Amino acid sequence: MKKIAKQFLALMLVLIVTLGVFPQKVEAYTDHYIYHASSPKAGSSFTAKAAVSGWRDKNTRSDYDYHYFMYKITVPDNSYVKVTTSNASNQIRIYSKYAKGELRNSSNYMVSDTMWEYRNQKSKTYYRVLPKGTYYLYNAGSSDSKVTWSAVKCKAATNYCKNRATELKTNNKAVTVLNSNGNEFNRWFKVKATSSKLTITKKILDYEGTIYGGNFEFRDASGKLLEYSSRKAITDKATVSETFSGLKKGKYYYINLGIYSGNLYNKYSTERLMTLSVK
Repeated sequence: MKKIAKQFLALMLVLIVTLGVFPQKVEAYTDHYIYHASSPKAGSSFTAKAAVSGWRDKNTRSDYDYHYFMYKITVPDNSYVKVTTSNASNQIRIYSKYAKGELRNSSNYMVSDTMWEYRNQKSKTYYRVLPKGTYYLYNAGSSDSKVTWSAVKCKAATNYCKNRATELKTNNKAVTVLNSNGNEFNRWFKVKATSSKLTITKKILDYEGTIYGGNFEFRDASGKLLEYSSRKAITDKATVSETFSGLKKGKYYYINLGIYSGNLYNKYSTERLMTLSVK
């Protein structure tokens, strides 16, 4: 009986191994998040690589790697950033810094994720006004892009009251207006009416699809309010024009009001960079 029992147990063992009842050993793998940071020179063109991932060893499949490519830029005071990408369908993001591990861990540090256009594979230029500091460009698209960036230095604006108003000539020549990251967002401009009407055109350069800060005031030479507008509150156009009629020849004031009547709710708010022209 003992001999039969041993033979039975041996047969069962063979069946178990043959049928794979015992679990096979599974090789565990580890995710690796690898960051490659470089500092492209301002004004030069460079290849912004899209993230790549894959097995570290295709044969053993022991580790999985994620490679992120970050491009460091330095922004001085009173300047705006100009970013041109060869493929607008690739989203170019800006981070103030990035965390370890998955890139989504850095979501709180993302300054802008709107520099892209769906299915637009052509070249596109974007503008952003950022506080002084260090930032990182990241190509969140599925393919590489040629990118050029530069920081354009401007004079600090001081025309935040009537006595400091900046003159806008009626020659239809666009003047770039950079608003700082402080609360003194309202900007006063002097305009001279040479006929009974004039048109002021505002073009938002750091445009993100919806304009909130198109508010303005129009005053006479003494500072008396003639017209106030919320600029239809919201518009989906980067360029808007205001025509003022029934004017006497002489000096007037155009006050460009900031987001929500001048108070910037976020240091990375858009609509700080624009051009104004008068005709």
